Amino acid sequence: MDGGVLLFTVAVTTVAGLLFGTLPALRAGRLELAPELREGTRGASGRQRWRSALVVTEVALSLVLLIGAGLMLKSLQNLRHTDKGFDAENVLTARTGLPDARYPTKESWLGFFDELLPRAAALPGVRTAALSLLLPLSNRSWEMGILPDNVPFDPMRRESVLYDIVSVDYFRAMGIPLLKGRGFTDSDRDGAPPVAIIDETMANKFWPGEDPIGKRVTWEVVEGSTHDPNQTPVYRTVVGVVKNVRHYELINPSRIQVYVPLHQTLRVSGTSLHVILKTDVNPTSMASSLRREVAALDPDVPLVAVRPLADYVDGDLAGSRVMSVLLATFGGVALLLAGVGIFGLVSYSVAQRSREIGIRMALGADAREVLGWIASLGLGLAATGVAIGGLAAAGLTRLMRTLLYQVSPLDPILYAGLATLLIAVALLATYLPARRATRIDPAGVLKQDG
Repeated sequence: MDGGVLLFTVAVTTVAGLLFGTLPALRAGRLELAPELREGTRGASGRQRWRSALVVTEVALSLVLLIGAGLMLKSLQNLRHTDKGFDAENVLTARTGLPDARYPTKESWLGFFDELLPRAAALPGVRTAALSLLLPLSNRSWEMGILPDNVPFDPMRRESVLYDIVSVDYFRAMGIPLLKGRGFTDSDRDGAPPVAIIDETMANKFWPGEDPIGKRVTWEVVEGSTHDPNQTPVYRTVVGVVKNVRHYELINPSRIQVYVPLHQTLRVSGTSLHVILKTDVNPTSMASSLRREVAALDPDVPLVAVRPLADYVDGDLAGSRVMSVLLATFGGVALLLAGVGIFGLVSYSVAQRSREIGIRMALGADAREVLGWIASLGLGLAATGVAIGGLAAAGLTRLMRTLLYQVSPLDPILYAGLATLLIAVALLATYLPARRATRIDPAGVLKQDG
C-alpha cells in the first residue's frame, strides 16, 4: 500500500464528492418556484431523458468492463493450461554463486558443484537434482550467436540463440520431454567430442524436414582465436532434440535454444548456477536442508532466490491476474450502479405515472399488462445500453489483443452471456417497482386526483 497514492485517492474522491454535491445545492438555492411550477411538465420530461441517458451509459460501461474482464479471465485460464515445455510442479530452485577468489579455475568451480549435486540428490524427499545456468520465466537469459554447419562460418551473420549450461539430469528434473536422440551423459565432458542438445524450434529452423541428429552447430571459437580475423569455429554435434521451453514469457514461445553439458562448457562466465530439486514433497520444505548442504561445503557461499519453480509461473501470470481482478471489480460496481439506476428510474416513473396506471387499470388493464408495460421501461434502457456497450466493447477490446492468449476479442459466447446477465439484472431491478404498480388502487388514485 503506497501512502502517497492512498492520500491522492482520498483527496480526489473528497473533492469529487464536494464538487458534485455543491453545484446542485447552489442551483437549488437559486430556484424560482413560479417558473418551475409553470414549466413542471417540460422540466420533468427533460430530467427524465437525462436520467435515462445516465442509466444507459451505466449499462454500456458495465458491459464493456465485464467483457474486458471476461476476456482477461479466459486468457488467464488458457495461459495456466498452456504447454510451458516444462513441469513446474514440486520443483525447488535456488541460485548460488562462487567467489572468484576462492574458485578461480574451471576445475575448482566444477569441483564444488560436483560435490553439491550428489549431496542434494541424496536428501530425503528429493527425486532428482540438477544444475543449470538459467531458469524459465526468471528474467535471466544468456544469448549467443549461432550458425548451423550448412552455411559458411561468418561471425557477423550469426543468429541469436538462448544458451544454457546444464547438468546431466536437468531435463528430467524440469520435466522437459526429449523428442529425438539422447540426453547428456557423464561421458559428455572435456576431452570428448563436443555435443549439444537443441530445441525443436531450432531443428525446424535450421534443418526443416531433416533429421537434426548428427548435424553440427557453432557459436564458439577455438580458445585464443577470439580476436583473430581468421577465427577457428568449434562445432558441436547435435545429439538430442527437446521440447521448446517458454523461457521469457508464457504468452509467446521462446526463440531457438541450445543446451551444453556442464562438464563440457568452454567458458565459466557468470559462475552463478541454479540448483534444481524435483521432489516428492512440498518443495519449500526442502529449502533448509539444501542450505545446510551448501553451508557444509563452504559456509561463505550464498544460496539466494530459494523458491519453488511454480512461483516463477505465478509471477508471469500476475499481470493478467491483476488486470482481470481490476476489470471484474469495476465491472461489478458498474453493474450494481446500473441495476440501482434502473430500479430508481422505474420507481420514479411509477410514482410519476400512478394516475395513468390507475386509469389503465380502471379501463380494464390487468396486472399482467401493467407488469409488462412497466418492465418494458427497464428492459428498453438495458437493451439500449447493451447495444451501445457491445459496439463499444467490439472496438475497445481490439486494443487488448496483445494481452490476450488464444482468445478472440470478439468472443460471441462471452458477449451473449454477459448481455444476458445485464438483461437479467434489468429485469430484477424492474420487477419490484413493476409489482408495486400492479397494486395501485384505481379508485383511490382517481378520487385523490379529483
